[in-house]
Amino acid sequence: MEQRDPDADRRGREWVTIAILGKPRGTRGELFALPTTSHMERFAPGREFTLWFDARSGRPPLRMRLELAWNHNEKLILKLAGVDSMDEAGQLRGAELCLRAEEREPLPEGEYYYDDLKGLAVVDMATGERLGTVTGFTEGVGPGVLEIETPVEGAKGGAEAWQVPFAKEICVEVDLAAGEIRVRLPAGLRELNRPHSNAESHSE
Repeated sequence: MEQRDPDADRRGREWVTIAILGKPRGTRGELFALPTTSHMERFAPGREFTLWFDARSGRPPLRMRLELAWNHNEKLILKLAGVDSMDEAGQLRGAELCLRAEEREPLPEGEYYYDDLKGLAVVDMATGERLGTVTGFTEGVGPGVLEIETPVEGAKGGAEAWQVPFAKEICVEVDLAAGEIRVRLPAGLRELNRPHSNAESHSE
C-alpha cells in the first residue's frame, strides 16, 4: 500500500496541500476528503501525490497514486491505489494530500493557494501594526475565511484565535514576497469573528 517518498525527508514551503483526508467511506478503501482548492480538476485519476502526516506521529511521507475521485452529496471522495480496505483507509485519516509547488497549475490573478497564505503576517494598513499570523484558511460561501492567531501573554496556548473574511475590501493587499496580508478592518470585525478566546495554536 505504501511507498516512502525519498525526496520528502523534510517538509517545507515547496509543498502545498490539495486536500486533507478524512474518515473511510465503505469497505473498499475509499476516503472522504476536505479539498483545500476549488479547482477539482487537480484530482485527476492517475496523478501522484505525497501524503504528509502530523509531525508528532513520526510517520514518514508517502508517495501514492490517485485511482478515483468523485463527488457524492457535495462531498469529495478519493480512492488511492493500493488502499483496498477500511482498515488501510483508516490509517491515512488526517494526512494531507500534497503536491510540490512547481506541480501546481497557475491560478487566475487574485486567487491564492492555501499554503501560500499560511504563515503570512496580517498587517493593519492604517497603523502598520502586525495583528497576527495566518494559520489556516476555510472555504465556504463567498471568499472564504482566514484563520489568524495573535500572541497574547498569559493566554492558554499563548495565542488568541480570530477570523477575517478573505474579501478584497478587507484583505486589500496580498504581498507574497514580503510575507504579508495588509488589511483594512471594519470597526468591531475582529471581536465579531473571534470563534473562541484563549485558543490553543492550530497544528497541521
